[in-house]
Amino acid sequence: MVPSANNDSPIDNINWPQAERYWMAFSGGMDSTALLHMLAQNPEIKQRLQAIHINHQINPDADQWAQNCQDFCDELGVPLITATVDLPDHSENSCRQARLKVYQQQLSPGDCLITAHHQNDQVETLLFRLLRGTGLNGLTGMQQLSSFEHYTLFKPLLNTSKQILADYIKQHHLTYIDDPSNQDSQYRRNHIRNEVLPLLVEHNPTVFNNLSTTRENLERSQQLVSKMIGYANPMDVDPQSTANELSTRLYHWLTNLKIRPPSHARLDQYASDCIEASNDRVPELQFERCQLYHWHSKIYAVKTPLPEPQAMHDVLLTTENPLKLLSDNGEIELSSSHSLAQNISIKYGQNHERVLVAKNRPHQSCKNLFQQLQVPPWQRPLLPFVYFGDQLMAIGNDIRTAPFKSWLQQHKAEYRWQATPHLL
Repeated sequence: MVPSANNDSPIDNINWPQAERYWMAFSGGMDSTALLHMLAQNPEIKQRLQAIHINHQINPDADQWAQNCQDFCDELGVPLITATVDLPDHSENSCRQARLKVYQQQLSPGDCLITAHHQNDQVETLLFRLLRGTGLNGLTGMQQLSSFEHYTLFKPLLNTSKQILADYIKQHHLTYIDDPSNQDSQYRRNHIRNEVLPLLVEHNPTVFNNLSTTRENLERSQQLVSKMIGYANPMDVDPQSTANELSTRLYHWLTNLKIRPPSHARLDQYASDCIEASNDRVPELQFERCQLYHWHSKIYAVKTPLPEPQAMHDVLLTTENPLKLLSDNGEIELSSSHSLAQNISIKYGQNHERVLVAKNRPHQSCKNLFQQLQVPPWQRPLLPFVYFGDQLMAIGNDIRTAPFKSWLQQHKAEYRWQATPHLL
């Protein structure tokens, strides 16, 4: 963390996340103007500071605003990038998606994006989500530090009121852009800011502090819930759970894993399927880049799409280098105190094979072996069947035939399939 060097600003005692470069999302409005000026007073921050302005081309003065931002940055000695975007419409969501695309393109891994969201914005977010309908996680509002795509996102002013920023602007005689769209209450956030909150303040002047306290209490409860549910994948399922309990647990568990949960309706239905499923069924739920599997009283979160393994015929396995399997399906290693080389073939889905795992025992079916070793159903199609010529020697990492065990012992060798991790 980098300490702030400003002694007369709201960011005086804030610890900054380490970053290769700090990017200030600079609209030129009052909030971002105040924050950029504060940042420019900190020599350690300033030497890694870059401002970025998004020209949405909505207002007729948009190009002039971009020039004003450039002039202000030149005055501060802060480099500025201006990105002009084409929008399909003027909705809040279209503007947001355009900004996110620019940030994703401009920022590099290890960079930190800084925004000027403040306490008033936090309260607006709380009301916005409450009126839209949300759960405990939604009511905790915006987080000061979070991971976003390949960079971090930092909001240093979340505990600072808008009035303090206004006072800072006045104290330092700063000019800023006054976007008239902020007064357009057809946008939901503007309606809350311009119509709802003034009424609440009229009835209770301490409403911002009170709602901030409520949000903080909810955040503490959310942190406790997250700690109790944990971050382990797979997640254990209590057989005594009701569908409602399991659905709620799933929601918080997925959030812990940084996976955006599907709708509550889909989670409710999946939880019911898991509770009601017989032992031979494996309920599944797919959404975005994730698939859930309920199996043996556990729920696995698996990233999708899974690879489609490709066979490899007559390839050389040596002790010199691991053999990388096609379709990013891991690698096979052969190790020994001396040099070894063996031609092998890799196949998949050979579940008809009957396997001799010990000389004095009968052959076993793949299905029985998978059940004994508790190989999850989603992983079975990914298991490489390793052949010497036409003779099956191993399946995956844990199933080795009696002839293969003898071969390894004879050559004082060890074998291992290092699978690519697919759990999220």
